[in-house]
Amino acid sequence: WKEGVVIYNGIDLDAFQFNVDVRKAYRRKLGVNDSTKVVINVGRCTDQKNHNFILNRAKELAAENLLFVIIGEGPLFQALQNRIKNEGISNVRMLGKQFDVPQWLCAADIFMFPSIYEGLGIVAIEAQANGLPVLSTNSIPLETDMHIGIFYRIALKNVESWRRLLCCVNIDCATRRQKSTEAYNSKYNIRNVVKEVEQIYMK
Repeated sequence: WKEGVVIYNGIDLDAFQFNVDVRKAYRRKLGVNDSTKVVINVGRCTDQKNHNFILNRAKELAAENLLFVIIGEGPLFQALQNRIKNEGISNVRMLGKQFDVPQWLCAADIFMFPSIYEGLGIVAIEAQANGLPVLSTNSIPLETDMHIGIFYRIALKNVESWRRLLCCVNIDCATRRQKSTEAYNSKYNIRNVVKEVEQIYMK
């Protein structure tokens, strides 16, 4: 194995660069001002993605100036919608399928990733490429962390830590741009992966 080379999953990160103008435009679509913290999740509505965990935290933090946004469709979409309606969870928006996910990431302040399991978690890598702090379960593969200081691994049972981080994690736009640039230069950028593969085959 010492003669082997690990090639990371190449992702086209160009579209996921943070843009402050896009942020402003998409926050207007949500009808929120700068003081509202937007917590986003992107994923199919299935048991694996653990959206009920998000709804639970939203209920507990109803008094905070937080808006939880869920993007994605799936077999549990209607059940989640029904729960939101029946329990009066007013700080959650389910947007269904969207084709402009990078723009919605720009509008957010935290990416919440409570999946029970993931093969890798590409969407969390895309969120980091946007300079977006990621609150993730500790069952997600270590390789998902891009090591730019915005990835938090938390056990699902440690609910108090989830609540605390949802309230206290903040990052300004200048830092978002910096982190987005760091992510863009990472081993996951498909441009860098292509160069690495070329070097291997040119030896």
